[in-house]
Amino acid sequence: MVDLSGASDAMAVFQLRLFGGFVLSGGDDTAVVLSSKKAAALLAYLAHHGDRPVSRAKLAALLWSDRGEAQARSSLRQTLSVLRKALGEPGKGVIRASAQELSIDHQAIAVDTAAFKSGSDPAAAELYLGPFLDGLDVRSPLFEEWLGQERARLAERAARAFTALLQQYQHDREKCLAYAAKLLALDPLREDMHRLVMHHHQQQGRWNEAIRQYQACRNILAAELAVEPEAETQNLYQEIMQQRDGAAPPAPAPIVPEPKPAVLRQDGQYPAIAVMPFDNLAGDPDQDYFADGITEDIITELSRFPDLFVVARNSTFSYKDRAFDLHAVSRELGVQYVLKG
Repeated sequence: MVDLSGASDAMAVFQLRLFGGFVLSGGDDTAVVLSSKKAAALLAYLAHHGDRPVSRAKLAALLWSDRGEAQARSSLRQTLSVLRKALGEPGKGVIRASAQELSIDHQAIAVDTAAFKSGSDPAAAELYLGPFLDGLDVRSPLFEEWLGQERARLAERAARAFTALLQQYQHDREKCLAYAAKLLALDPLREDMHRLVMHHHQQQGRWNEAIRQYQACRNILAAELAVEPEAETQNLYQEIMQQRDGAAPPAPAPIVPEPKPAVLRQDGQYPAIAVMPFDNLAGDPDQDYFADGITEDIITELSRFPDLFVVARNSTFSYKDRAFDLHAVSRELGVQYVLKG
């Protein structure tokens, strides 16, 4: 059994994968089937929160937001019973319960998102097999809101890790193509990745593959944004077409997109903005992920505009949980605009 959480194989009774869907298996790799989507959502939420206990009231409201408090708590008890029955005798003690809180024993269950979040090596990104809890629909607005925010946060982290791996293996053609494909799966609108794939096919004389990549790029841009590819992409396409018709391919020269700088270049050619971590005014520390998720969504969407420079998340989140002056932030990060909320 693959050790995902740092727990030893002897201690981890179950393995839980949350990327690309929900897959729970036992120590012998046999699938553990849960008859209820709410049971899967409950286990996923607790497992993803690490060792932190979660109040029963919060879980009831999260998964049964359409019901009254008493009915929601009763549904939570029933779902907990279903979950414990599915885990069986080997799963005794996996779910820690008190009168007010629930949590997971992470020595007994290995969770892919735990290893993904704690891994300092970019290779931890290999655990990202697809969107977080892809396909899990429990029809609860509060849970769906949390799921959307967490899914976006993890996808952004995976994109950063895949980009780092792309830089690391820029001279390995096959790995470059593999990581470019992963980045395109996360964001099909990234023309730099389409060009990278086109270029590598070009170097191998795979004209048809390069042309198909251009057509895929053009189709997605037309469908999503109603625009044509950038001039750089079109020029590369024309170069490939000319080479296909008789010219020899150029000497191999791997191209890898340069990561955006942490602060604005001082050339004054385009506006720059820093999106600061949003404040959580709910008074509940567990709601911080909502505020962080909103901030990250805004950063991600603004980054799609080529004429606007957006300061990277790592730079702005260094100000989290401490007082700052907007004018001072503007000077320190070299931006004209600072957004907070």
